[in-house]
Amino acid sequence: MPLKNLIVLALSFCSLTLVAQKNFKSVSENLSSISVQFGNYTPFGDYDEYFGNHFQIGGKYSYKTQSNYIFGIEGNFIFGNNVNSEGMLKHLRTENNEVLDEDGQLSTILFFQRGYSFLATAGKVFPKILGKNPNSGLQVELGLGFLTHKVRVEHQNNRIYALDNDYEKGYDRKSNGLVLKQYIGYLHHSDNKLANFSVGFEFFQGFTKNRRDYNFDLDGPDKRARLDLSFGIKAAWIIPLYTRMSSEYYIN
Repeated sequence: MPLKNLIVLALSFCSLTLVAQKNFKSVSENLSSISVQFGNYTPFGDYDEYFGNHFQIGGKYSYKTQSNYIFGIEGNFIFGNNVNSEGMLKHLRTENNEVLDEDGQLSTILFFQRGYSFLATAGKVFPKILGKNPNSGLQVELGLGFLTHKVRVEHQNNRIYALDNDYEKGYDRKSNGLVLKQYIGYLHHSDNKLANFSVGFEFFQGFTKNRRDYNFDLDGPDKRARLDLSFGIKAAWIIPLYTRMSSEYYIN
């Protein structure tokens, strides 16, 4: 066989091999990935005593096995501006329900929700349910970790010593404790590995306690055991970290 024909044959075989290695449709891969996630949540239980609808944005590292089990670690920043502030500043308000600064001027007080969570997660993907390929499908996941939240009190362009430094801690209702989560949704890994995302429903149960020794609005400590519940929709954009392709080749 002429050398030219041998070279063409060899290049053709290499091309088929590369295509086969990139064919994500036929094989379940071991996949490491990082993701950016965002969600909108509604609180209930003891949680809505303090807060209304809020958001979470965070990052996650995940590892998916060839058997489609997924293990991960995630961190989320919690934020919002729907705060039940009734009675929080009752000791600072005038008869007209106003808060004055140190110069006797009317102050503008703003309230925000702030918090964070860290969780370890474990779950499974079911490619036979909603799956476009062996790496996509219905995803269920459980999580265990730590949750903290508080009220951030801001006063703009005013000096109010009763809300500065350690005094603010008496108003912020800081609470934290153990948190559990459950997630169900759709995980998508595209055949060309470029468009990868997930979207689904997420539930949180926080077993928290107020961590301040004194709360000014309660005229004392808050020793209740809290059950902070929330429910929301979360979406994530996934960036796979490919270290090694499958050793098996598949050719359509």
